Amino acid sequence: MTFNVKHQLLNENELLLRMAEGDEQAFAQLYSFYQPRLLRFVLAFALSRPFAEDLVQDILFKLWTRRETLVGILSLEKYLMRMARNQLLDNLKKQATEQKYLSRVTVEETISSHPNSDLLFREYHQMAWNAINQLPAKQKEIFLLRHLQDMTLDEIAGTLQSSRAAVQKNLTRAVRFIKDQLRHQAGWTFPLICLLIALPE
Repeated sequence: MTFNVKHQLLNENELLLRMAEGDEQAFAQLYSFYQPRLLRFVLAFALSRPFAEDLVQDILFKLWTRRETLVGILSLEKYLMRMARNQLLDNLKKQATEQKYLSRVTVEETISSHPNSDLLFREYHQMAWNAINQLPAKQKEIFLLRHLQDMTLDEIAGTLQSSRAAVQKNLTRAVRFIKDQLRHQAGWTFPLICLLIALPE
């Protein structure tokens, strides 16, 4: 099963040029293409769907307001994903007064303060996937369906022709294993894993 299929917007440079000139139809095409991709990325980590939708809306609004600076950008997808990642991390900082968020902020500060923060983030991303790839096949499939496809337990049970209880049991075991692996390697807590694994390859 493939979970991270890439699709390319073939006329993206042309659309960026038209958008820079104020073409709202070009913006609408870019919006339609990237909105679901951004939403899927943010939902892997967001605390709620309304929050995720608002964040994506804000990012795409900034795409329009900054349109004149984006002509010739090498990868609009990477640009937008970086914006999403940064806004998610900013949100964690705002929540840092609550104990359950403190460990996430610590990880973010560790990454941000590192002289090669992008490289470090990618290394952490690979560690997360290494842990996921060590899962038994069924646990891995259920974990990815839940956290990358945003499927409910009932939806997963229907897709796999399994019981909800069995899905919950496998998901719990998968989460426990990944938490243990990443705490051992990098001192992470689980919620940041979703942000890391959702990054495009």
